[in-house]
Amino acid sequence: MNKKTFVIIILVLAVVALVAYYIMSGRNSYLAEAGACRLSPAELSAELAGQWNLWQADFIVHPVLGATVWQPPYHTQFIGHHRLLVAFEDGHIVLAALLEVDCHNYAANFTLVDDLIFDFPLTQAEWNDLIKNYGDPTEAVRNYTNTPIMINGQLREFDQWTEVTENLFRS
Repeated sequence: MNKKTFVIIILVLAVVALVAYYIMSGRNSYLAEAGACRLSPAELSAELAGQWNLWQADFIVHPVLGATVWQPPYHTQFIGHHRLLVAFEDGHIVLAALLEVDCHNYAANFTLVDDLIFDFPLTQAEWNDLIKNYGDPTEAVRNYTNTPIMINGQLREFDQWTEVTENLFRS
């Protein structure tokens, strides 16, 4: 075996080992084991609300009229591909953001996708585009809230994260 062939074999083995490590460590959420997250969507929503102050200050949009922080989210919508929409406000304006969750067992880390923050609620066309570009149309969208909402003309109150059938992100 000549020296060039030996170097190529070593490089190929190194790449295979690196890819295997990458997959096994779960760093790529799309390649990680599907059942790696042991938190339900309601628990993920609560976890996000608990972590909110740790990273919401990095948003490119800042609170207005004397508000200094964005309040924790009160609606979440899981759209597939480990992504979710969240609704939040500063007491004056209401926004939504697209987040990605990296979840291992009982721990979750959230990151803002593409600095994507937008007005809330979305029009039907805006929501469809968001799902097409960032979600998984083959997965059912799941909506959660922990605040009062109108359902069939009745005010329903929720004191914990609860799944609802209403699409909370469309106008």
